[in-house]
Amino acid sequence: MSHNTKCSHCGAELSPSSDQPCPFCGKTGRTIGVSLRDDISPRDDLAVNLTDGKTGRSAVHSDTRNPTDTILIQSNIKAFVAGEHFEMERYVDNLVAAFSSVLSGDYGTFYRGVDAACRDEIEGSRIGPAEKPSDGRYNTHSEECIYLIDDPLFLSLEISASEMLVQEYKIPLSKIRIADLSENNTEVENSLSLILQMTERGKTNSGFEFENYLQQKGMSRYLLSQSVARAFKQRGWQGMYVPGVHGGPGNTYRNLALFGKCVNDWKKWTIGDYYEYSGQR
Repeated sequence: MSHNTKCSHCGAELSPSSDQPCPFCGKTGRTIGVSLRDDISPRDDLAVNLTDGKTGRSAVHSDTRNPTDTILIQSNIKAFVAGEHFEMERYVDNLVAAFSSVLSGDYGTFYRGVDAACRDEIEGSRIGPAEKPSDGRYNTHSEECIYLIDDPLFLSLEISASEMLVQEYKIPLSKIRIADLSENNTEVENSLSLILQMTERGKTNSGFEFENYLQQKGMSRYLLSQSVARAFKQRGWQGMYVPGVHGGPGNTYRNLALFGKCVNDWKKWTIGDYYEYSGQR
């Protein structure tokens, strides 16, 4: 199995068989880019950077020169789903407290879609947040929230419907404090990327499928993701910009989850009336 081997310092392409310093920057250290399905063992001079095919999010899982928190995070997740929340919540809160990357720009265009079969439940000609929110990845059923998407071609995968009603939104990014947790934001600290990568996949890198475990125990499968979102809410964030979980290699998209009082302004953000849509990726 072949992999791309790069200098861990300058990113230059290197020969995987050579242990010599990088000819471009003169430093030693190689990074192999692999997929989450690969099974390799790290060497002393090797960092393993794993990229999730569905979301496009990357994180360094193993690096003997600069140890990662992969094992600690997996241990905290197992304790969390067993009911011992303190260590995981404290760990996440410390990461969120140090996070400051705001989604920039004046405005952003997003979309909200619902199954066309729900047409009779919509009041008026615009689609807003659900009156009775269901249990979601970044919200509990009792929290005000609205989920939007940046590419309507993925809506059918998000809501499991082929015929949809779609509402366009123009979000004033400069007026809402939104955490940029997208896969393209290189300012997301690696430990936070590790947590997000695992919560987005619903399982740890060691293979523990904690979302299924929680569901089998009669709890919300999104309990851990909701806990991560709660840390952002408690630190004053009004939204999270995150990769969608139904993409594929080369075809990814992003969700915008907004919560709290800002959701009440949804009518100011809508553009025109909703329309019928049957686009599919």
